[in-house]
Amino acid sequence: EALTVSGARLDAVSRMVERARRDLWDMPGEARTVVSHFEPLFDKTLTRWVNELPYPVASALWTLESKRYNLDAAHKQMFLVWEAYAAFTGTVLLSALGRDPALREAELPLLRDALSSAHLTMERATLGSWSVMIQRLAACFRSLLDNEDPDERARVLQMFGSPSPDALGRLVSPVVVQLIADANTKRNMWDGHTGAVPEEELREHLSYMNGRVEELRDQVGSAWSELQLVRAGEGSRRKGQIIQKVELAIGPNTPFRQSEIPVGELMESGELYLAAVGAAQPLKLAHLMVLRRSPKSARYICYFYNRMHGADVRLVSYHLSDRSELTEQLDDVSLALRDLLT
Repeated sequence: EALTVSGARLDAVSRMVERARRDLWDMPGEARTVVSHFEPLFDKTLTRWVNELPYPVASALWTLESKRYNLDAAHKQMFLVWEAYAAFTGTVLLSALGRDPALREAELPLLRDALSSAHLTMERATLGSWSVMIQRLAACFRSLLDNEDPDERARVLQMFGSPSPDALGRLVSPVVVQLIADANTKRNMWDGHTGAVPEEELREHLSYMNGRVEELRDQVGSAWSELQLVRAGEGSRRKGQIIQKVELAIGPNTPFRQSEIPVGELMESGELYLAAVGAAQPLKLAHLMVLRRSPKSARYICYFYNRMHGADVRLVSYHLSDRSELTEQLDDVSLALRDLLT
């Protein structure tokens, strides 16, 4: 069915191109207008990519765009963008791992050893600890995705909510892992342990990191568009099919666009999920990342796990918000990190 729908769309595109070609020769004076319909296909700007990204990442990247003319602020926000991307990706990978108890039991000791070897811990989440987690888990999921056994490939895709192999492969690729590791190295050199930095050096840092963001965009492409971040709403059964209302937490702006999607079983209202089109079981995300409404701005603020604060959890924001951090009691965070908090 998916192949049939895709084939029909490509046929429609082919007809559009042929019509445009005829219009170009019939109305040469309108050439610019005719061709303008296809410009989005060649638009590879960060602004366009931002609109395809999950809100927690898109909002951090959009905040960077708003600070471009303040070198110090842009320099600081650049590394917050990488922290947001790493924390979001790490949350997704750890949430997917939790769907397979056997794999989780096998992988968590290895992950704990990897963190320990790097002198890091998830007691306090840093770009470095997220980087190590992503490196370990991405390798694990790639091995399943590249397995010759079709059951193993289907297993890992189901853990993530049934994206295409290409989309998942892009998200856990060695290139992405290396870019996050490089961002952590540069943060430690340029932001975490440094004195006063002249403007010219700040510009060089930003130019370098802008290039790494471009590389990330080229590698990831539209993969996150396939695994859409949604906030679950009410659901109902229609003609034997469960249909659930969702908010599409995509792009940098709120309020989110409303939609409805078919699901195999109801998602928990108010929770965040990754949902591929037509997925029977979207991936529920652990509360290592949460959305909270802002009473002042009437928009959502995204907060990421930062550290345990006694029995509570300290969460921080990586984009413009009323509060840069908050503390909440989130029992499932302790459960999700139970075997890593050592």
